[in-house]
Amino acid sequence: MQHSIAAGHQSLRNDGNFLQTGLICVEADGLAPFVLLGRTIVLICTAEDRPSFEPGIRLLLLSLGKHNPDLPIHVTFPGATDEFVEWVEERPKVTLVRKPITDSWGVNIKPDVLLSLLDQGHEEIVWIDSDIIVLQDISPLFENLNAETFVFTEEALGGQGYKDEGWRARQWGLQVGRILPCAVNSGVIRVTSAHRGLLNRWRELMASKEYRDVHRADWRNRPMHMNTDQDVLTAILSSSEFANVPIKIMRRGKDIIQYYHHLGYTVSERVSNMLGHSPKLVHSQGPKPWDHPWERVALSDLRRYFRETYLDLSPYTLAANRYKDQLNGDAHWLRSHFKLSRILRSIGFWYPPLVGLPLALWYDIAEPFKQIFRRGRARAAKNTQ
Repeated sequence: MQHSIAAGHQSLRNDGNFLQTGLICVEADGLAPFVLLGRTIVLICTAEDRPSFEPGIRLLLLSLGKHNPDLPIHVTFPGATDEFVEWVEERPKVTLVRKPITDSWGVNIKPDVLLSLLDQGHEEIVWIDSDIIVLQDISPLFENLNAETFVFTEEALGGQGYKDEGWRARQWGLQVGRILPCAVNSGVIRVTSAHRGLLNRWRELMASKEYRDVHRADWRNRPMHMNTDQDVLTAILSSSEFANVPIKIMRRGKDIIQYYHHLGYTVSERVSNMLGHSPKLVHSQGPKPWDHPWERVALSDLRRYFRETYLDLSPYTLAANRYKDQLNGDAHWLRSHFKLSRILRSIGFWYPPLVGLPLALWYDIAEPFKQIFRRGRARAAKNTQ
């Protein structure tokens, strides 16, 4: 049996030497940990069954290796190529599993992966989506938490049903036990063995015939409470059954950039970041820049041109550019695809809060007028009934 030793968090003592606060031994084939000095190290995990997401996995691993080099990482990727396997072998903290864990698919696999790792003995696990890049050391986000605290991220401002107010729980037939301040985004979640019941309930609802039937049909026809795994998780955390579970919410703009369409990185978030409140992660929600069909867009179609340009100015792409020489793959998607995005990248000095700021300002100003127009149109339609 081969073993690898992963160092834990360190703190500087008064005498200038580092005090080791945790050390863990990980079995290479089973990932079963045992504690050497009183504290297990958090395990980072991700899983992906879409081969096209390989660039995202690489960027997640590269950024974790840069900012959290001591953390062990577990990757489930059944579609991994031999070349990807060789690339991963150069990263001793990464354990790659090519065998599917269950018959779950896509984002619905999260509770299965987390429960499997808990069964292997891990006490604290942080899931990170494969379309996220780490910008700084993420360990402060999970410090001083008790085992009962469940951590998730705030949904993007432009996300579907940002204000839930218990609606998803009611649609699932669950009794509402609390109102969350926002819908859940499951891009980053932290669990411990204390959350087994919650994870099993999450898996149970997504394994239901109703949910699976909805996901076999056209995604555009899905009811919002069954749209994705995080809508189900929002319902569960809002329910009376799990209303007593303590939660910590990673805030958009402050802890993580939730880059999703035109409200993905607002002016206020950018200004806050420029004043020193730098986020530790960036999430490429919606279209993936590495897999996007970049096409020429005529200026006459101004709305689409701005939308495509805004995607081209993504802070995710700017962060990814730092690792272009280590991707070992096609990195053409990192270049500017439109003249306007090329100009804004240059005048913004490739600094994420500045790059895209003019378009963000335009969208922030236009959004209230769009809301007024929509409400007026809804009232007019109601009056004609």
